[in-house]
Amino acid sequence: TQASAYEAMVAVDPAHTEAWVALGGLYAEKGDDARSEAAYRKVVELDPAHSYRTFFNIGALIENRENLTEQDTKRALEAYGKAVEIKPDYAQAWYRLALLRVRSGDRKGARAAFEKFLALEPDGPESAGVRAMLKSLGG
Repeated sequence: TQASAYEAMVAVDPAHTEAWVALGGLYAEKGDDARSEAAYRKVVELDPAHSYRTFFNIGALIENRENLTEQDTKRALEAYGKAVEIKPDYAQAWYRLALLRVRSGDRKGARAAFEKFLALEPDGPESAGVRAMLKSLGG
């Protein structure tokens, strides 16, 4: 299988970031969230400068689980938070962080994240919806 080939690659070269990224995606497709997250975390360890993407992927992976628990939500919020900490101009991470904060009941945090998103991407495809959500969140 593809996963076996990438597993063999990282066994030979544990610093092969592209193979770890591929494994993270393949494990996610199979529904093996724990192994997927571990592979993505290995990428972060190996390539911290570009790890914002990996943290975003971890957040998305967790957030897309069928039965999202409170602990899952907390972990996804942490992953998105780390993505924007590493790359403060990462608009999509601000957007996902804001949506997750709305779902978790953090209206103030959601508002701040939506405002940051709009500052970075005022004319993006989600921007009109974000403006509407900001109105519904109040001031």
